[in-house]
Amino acid sequence: MNKKVAIGLLIGVMAVCVAAFIIATVLEGFSEKMLIRMLIPFCLGASGLAKILGGNAKKRVPRRTSEFYEREYGYLIKGAFAGEERKTLLHRLTFAIHLYNQDKPLKAVKMLEGLIPKCQTADDLCAVHTFMALCYEDAGYTEQAIDHYYLALKQDQTRATLWSNLGLLMSQKGKFGEAISLYLNAIDHDPQYAQAHSNLANAFYRTGYYKDAVFYAEKALELKNDLYQAASCLALCHLIMGNEEQSAHYATLYTTLRGNPGGLPEALEAVRKGQISPERLVPLDEKTEKAVHALYRESARPFVRVGIGNKDEGKSRVGGALDKNDVPLDQRGAPMKLLCALFLSEIHSVSLLPTKGVLRFYIEDTPSLGFDPKNPNAQKGFKVLFDEDEDSFPSPLCQKAVSKDEPFLVKGCYPITFYPDMNGISFADHRFEALFDEQAKKEGAPLFSELGDEERGELARTLSGEGHRVCGYPHFTKEDPRALDPKLQRYDTLLLQIDQHDGLVEFPGEGVCNFFIPLEKLKAGDFSDILYIVS
Repeated sequence: MNKKVAIGLLIGVMAVCVAAFIIATVLEGFSEKMLIRMLIPFCLGASGLAKILGGNAKKRVPRRTSEFYEREYGYLIKGAFAGEERKTLLHRLTFAIHLYNQDKPLKAVKMLEGLIPKCQTADDLCAVHTFMALCYEDAGYTEQAIDHYYLALKQDQTRATLWSNLGLLMSQKGKFGEAISLYLNAIDHDPQYAQAHSNLANAFYRTGYYKDAVFYAEKALELKNDLYQAASCLALCHLIMGNEEQSAHYATLYTTLRGNPGGLPEALEAVRKGQISPERLVPLDEKTEKAVHALYRESARPFVRVGIGNKDEGKSRVGGALDKNDVPLDQRGAPMKLLCALFLSEIHSVSLLPTKGVLRFYIEDTPSLGFDPKNPNAQKGFKVLFDEDEDSFPSPLCQKAVSKDEPFLVKGCYPITFYPDMNGISFADHRFEALFDEQAKKEGAPLFSELGDEERGELARTLSGEGHRVCGYPHFTKEDPRALDPKLQRYDTLLLQIDQHDGLVEFPGEGVCNFFIPLEKLKAGDFSDILYIVS
C-alpha cells in the first residue's frame, strides 16, 4: 500500500474513534468502558502511524559491530593495558572505540592521544596507534592513518591485519605496487588470512596481472568461501582472459554470496565494450621485469621513511622554531623559517650519517620557498646548519609553533618518527635511464627509449620515490634539474625530502622539496655544500 494512503487511513481511523467517543458521551454520558473501547483502536492507529513516520528517520547503524572488533582486533584489545590496576585505561580505550563506532572519529582520536603517555608496553602502543589509524582513515586523513599504522607495526611487525590495512590505503591512493608488497607482507605473517589474499588479487587485477589475480582470488575463496569480493575479481579476470563460462560461474557465486548482483553486471558489460580497463594496460614483459629487479638489487640503499604529526618521544621536528640565536636571515634580512630539525642520534639505520648531532633546514617564507633555479646551491634563500652537540638544544623542541593560519608551507610544529626502509633508484632520478639500460642489455630486454608510454607510466608509478625521507632516492613533480646541468650532478645523495602531507605540509600545487649533498661531503660530516630544489 502507498505510504501516503496508509497514513491517511490511519489518521481517518483515529479521527473516527475520537468522533464516536464524543458523540457517545453526549448521547449516553461518560463511562470508563466506553473510553477503553475508544482508546484500543486509537492507540493501535497511533502506533502504526508512528512506525510509518519513524521509518523516514535515519537510524544509526554502527559501522562496525562488536563481533567485527572481536574477530579483527580482539587480540589488540585483549593484550592492551593488562592488569587489574590498569582497567581504567582499558575502559578509556574501549570507550574511544565506541566513539569511533558512532562516527565520531576525531573525538576518539583526542581520547586515544591522551592514552599514549600512559602506554607502558608494545601491546599498549600497538592497540592505541591501530585505532588512531582507523579513526584518521574514517575522518579522511589518509597520511596520518598511514603514519599510525607504521607506528603500530613499529611495535609488532607480525600483525597481518595492519599490513593489509596499509595495503588498502595505498590502493586507494593508486599506489598498487606498494599495496602488493604490503599485502604480501600480510600473507607472509598469516598465510591463512583470506581477506589479504582477496585484496592482493584485486591489486593484481588493477595492474593487469590477471593470472596472479586469479591465483590469489581462488586461494582467498579456498580459505573463506563467502568472500564475494574474490568472486567478483574472478568474474572480471576470467572475462578479460576470454573464459566466459568461468566468468559466468563466479558472477553467479558473487550474487549468491552478496544477496544481490550489485554493480557487477554493469562492470562486466563495460569490460565487454572496452569501456573500463585496469590501471596498467600493458604488463611489463618478463625480460623487462628481470631488468627492473636487477636494477633494484644493484641500486638499493637504506633510507629512513619520515612520519610526521605523531606523538613520539624524540626531539626531531618538522616546522616550529628553536630557542637558538643563530637563526639565518633571508635576502630581505628577515629570519628564515625552520623547515625541519633532525636529531641524528634518533636515526639508526643509515650508516652514512653522523651518529650524533642536529641538522637544521631553514628556508625563506616567500612564494619561491627560497628556491633559486639559477643558483640552487648558493644558500641565500635557504640554509642548512649542523651542530654536533645535541644537548645544546632545549627540550621541548617546539618553543614557538607556527600558527595554522600562517601561509608558511608547514602548518604547525610536528614530531617526527623514523621508519627504517630500503629502496632502489627512483624513476625521477636523472640516472635512472642509464642504469636501466645497463640491466636491460644484460637481460636482453628493450632499452628505456624503446619502451611504450604505458610501460614507462608503470615504472613511474611503482618506482616513484614519493614521501618524506632522509637519504634514499628522490621524487620530483618535474624533471630532475640535475639532468640539465652537469655541474649539479656531483650532488649525488639525497639528504632530506619533504613532500605533501594532508593538512600539515602544503606546497603550492603538488610540490616537493629536496636537499642533496655530495657523497664524499656527507661521509666527512661536512654539510656546507648543499643543493636545494623545489618542484
